[in-house]
Amino acid sequence: MDQVVARAEPKMAGKPVGRGGRRIPVALFKGDPYALLALKETPSYSAGLPLRLVRWDGKRWILTSDQIVLPNCGNATDNELIGGTSRLYAVQSSPQERPGLLVRSFDGQTWSDLPSPAASKEAFCTWPAVEVHGDDLYLAYLERAMPGRQVNRLLVKRWDGRAWQALGGPLNVFGPDTDDWAFSPGLALKVEGGEQAKVTPYVAFCEHVWGNPPQVFVKHWDGSAWASDVAEGCSLNMDPAAGSAQSARIAIHNGRPIVAWAEHVYGGGRMRKVYVKQLLK
Repeated sequence: MDQVVARAEPKMAGKPVGRGGRRIPVALFKGDPYALLALKETPSYSAGLPLRLVRWDGKRWILTSDQIVLPNCGNATDNELIGGTSRLYAVQSSPQERPGLLVRSFDGQTWSDLPSPAASKEAFCTWPAVEVHGDDLYLAYLERAMPGRQVNRLLVKRWDGRAWQALGGPLNVFGPDTDDWAFSPGLALKVEGGEQAKVTPYVAFCEHVWGNPPQVFVKHWDGSAWASDVAEGCSLNMDPAAGSAQSARIAIHNGRPIVAWAEHVYGGGRMRKVYVKQLLK
């Protein structure tokens, strides 16, 4: 999908296209590829421009309407797009705004706002990760009371079409009394069964107490609590003592979680390395 966007070099009504944040959000919806792009009057920097929805018709990208989907494509924002059975969802986080997490739903004609999943209007929410089953939207994100360096909470919630349902409490491994920082969550769903499918969310994420290398952890929701998929006191890091994990992503293949992450040993060379592990569960 990202390669299609890059090769097409799309222009809408002769206007160049901005990135749409740190990367171009793309998704399949009812069999068609969609993307969120910023339309620029000039080829200059596109930060602050709104994002609009475009669809690939097999030959070119078509602007679906002039509706603004998300307000800001700046490099500081994280934008997500994902398609459900009958709805398309867009999510944007902005680290300098409160609550800093905007979630919108598209029924094929109109975009509408969903209630904020944030605990309060004063919270700052960043780093969203999304998955969908049917039209149920699963959202993992980080929440803290103020911007900057402070303890944050990694949370997962599910939109059931009416309200946000919290899946337990924070996933953080280290306690709130430590100088803890979680970041870069990845979210995947393990689906078992037919119409009454059992849906198990898995989350891979990085976390550390300041002064120690970030570690990669994995947890899954067992229906009542978040259970760890790594042994107590352990992480997935190849070098837990010196390896600094810098990202984490997760997918489900043949019923098993597969985790990928980047890790770098400072002073051990310029290149970070990417590792992939398949969990046994």
